[in-house]
Amino acid sequence: MRVVNRYSGMMLLLLPLALFASAFAETPAISGQSYLTFSRYYQANVDFINKNDNRHLLPLVIANRGNASGDGRFTYELIGDTLALSILTDPSDTVIERCTITLTAPSGMEYGNALYNDFAISGYHSYALLMAMHADPDPVRRYQLVTEVVEGLALGGGEYSQQLGVYTLTCTRGGNTAVLDFLNNRIVP
Repeated sequence: MRVVNRYSGMMLLLLPLALFASAFAETPAISGQSYLTFSRYYQANVDFINKNDNRHLLPLVIANRGNASGDGRFTYELIGDTLALSILTDPSDTVIERCTITLTAPSGMEYGNALYNDFAISGYHSYALLMAMHADPDPVRRYQLVTEVVEGLALGGGEYSQQLGVYTLTCTRGGNTAVLDFLNNRIVP
C-alpha cells in the first residue's frame, strides 16, 4: 500500500509557480520616470515658471531620434547652442534610463545683450527640464529640486550629487558649462 503525504500534491502544484516567480525575481523590472510623464511635467513646469516669474516661454520641441540600436531603446534630444538635452529610455521605451541636461553660457555674453537673453531663456528651460525628472505631481515641490541643485553647486564648488528616487543626479559646473545628469540605478547591465 502506498502512503501519500497529503501535502505532496500541493507541493507539486506550487513548485512550478515558485520556479516561475524565481525567474522573474532574477531580472528585476526597471522603474523610474516615464518619458510620457517627463514630457507632461516639462510642459506644466514651463507654465509654472511663466506664472511665477512673469515669463512668456513656450515649451521647446524635444525630437525623438528613434531606436538606432535596434534594442527597443529610444533617444530623445534637444540640441541648441546654449541648451542640450539627451534622454535614453529602457528597451520598452517606457522608463528613462539616463537624462542629461547641458547648459552652456556663450562667449561674448554681457548683461542685456542678445546672447544674455538667449542664455536666460535657456536657463529657465533647463529648470523646467530638471523639474520634469522629479516624480512629485506638484510643480512647487518639483521646483525645490532647482533650489537644491543651485545651492548644492554653489556650496560644492561646482559639484553636487543627490539621490532622487531611483536616479542618481550628478551635477557639475566648470568654465561656462553646467551638466545635470540623471542615471537610473536600477538599470540591469
